[in-house]
Parts: sequence; structure tokens; C-alpha cells
Amino acid sequence: MKKLRSKVILFAAVAALLISAVLNVSAANGVKPKKISRVGKASRSVTVGEEFELKVKVNPGYADDDYLRWKIISGKKIITFDDYDTNDDEADFRALKAGTAKARCYIKGKESSTKTDFTITVKKADAAKQKITRVGSKTQYAEAYDDIELEVKKSGGVAESKLEWSIGNTKILRFESKKHTGHEMEFETLKPGTTTVTCKIKGTDKKVTFTVKVLAYYDD
Repeated sequence: MKKLRSKVILFAAVAALLISAVLNVSAANGVKPKKISRVGKASRSVTVGEEFELKVKVNPGYADDDYLRWKIISGKKIITFDDYDTNDDEADFRALKAGTAKARCYIKGKESSTKTDFTITVKKADAAKQKITRVGSKTQYAEAYDDIELEVKKSGGVAESKLEWSIGNTKILRFESKKHTGHEMEFETLKPGTTTVTCKIKGTDKKVTFTVKVLAYYDD
């Protein structure tokens, strides 16, 4: 009886593995979704500068989401894609200015029958509520001839382009690229010493300051 029970358990385990393998192979072979459904509400409200995500669900669940396509069907000056990945079950967007826009997800080759639309209302940010906060410690340490990254957290109404960075002493630290805006910034350390780094919301007096201490480089 014990041998029979063991065989039954073994058979069930093997069957489960085979089913899982079939589903994985089906997904790997690019099974095309039959339907898609919206995740969350059809209408969204965001503020200027806010980054947001829209998402759908494929049916069957193991179908390949590479068959999905996203596009902005109206209001291209109001919202934009936040990255280039527009063939997925989710897409990232950024609000540019106040107004109403529409985004759509559909299955490749079946837009007329599988489209799922989202309406996005972008509101002007309330300047009084805009804020940024420091991520990590106020004092940061790094070795000379090394890289260091600093980051701030912004409220929803603050656009990336509105966050401007500056360096107190450019003989100790310098920007790694020509772009000096955004919620995170990379720097190169030049020599030992201490300097300040400030991130400010353009057009306001709101800012955060880091103290960066660059230590002598030690070659192990």
C-alpha cells in the first residue's frame, strides 16, 4: 500500500512538472493573447511632472505580452512615454502639462477588436505643495578618483527637468555628464576635500544640500 501511495504521489508530481513545462514552452514560443483587460480604473488623474504606470492583463495568462502595443492616441503634448518599452503588459508615462490625454493598449494586428483605452487628466501642480527630500545621509563619503551618486525624492508635481543640481567646489567634485537635472545625479571625485552639493527646484527656494567628503585614495 505504501509503495502504491508513493507511486501515486510521484505520478502527480511528474504530471505537475509536465503541465508547468508545457505552459512555459507555450509562453516561450510566443502564444498570442486572445483578449486583454484593463487593470485599474479607465480614468486617471495626475499632476504635471508626475510619472505614472498603466497596466493590462492578458488572456490566457501565459500568453506572450510582446504582442501588446501601447500608443498615445490624443494629447501627445500632455503625456509622453517615460521609456522605450511599449510592448509589454504595462507602460510608464510622464505628465508634461495640464490637459486631457488618451492612451491605448491593444494586441498587435487586432487593434480594432482588442483596444483598451485610458483617459488621463493632468492637473497643474500646486507650487505650494511641491517639495523634495534627501535620500540617504546628509554627509556622503567617497574616495578620490571614484564615482558617487546622490539622490532626492520629489513630490508628484515636480518634473525631472525642474530639479537642478550644483556643486560648491568643482575642484573636488564634478558632474559625470552634461545633464544636471533629475532626481538622481552621478559625480566624479577629483581630489580629497569637502564640498557641498545642492539640488533645487527651479524657480523656488526649495532645496536640499549634501556634504560630500572625498577621502584620499588607497591602493590595496
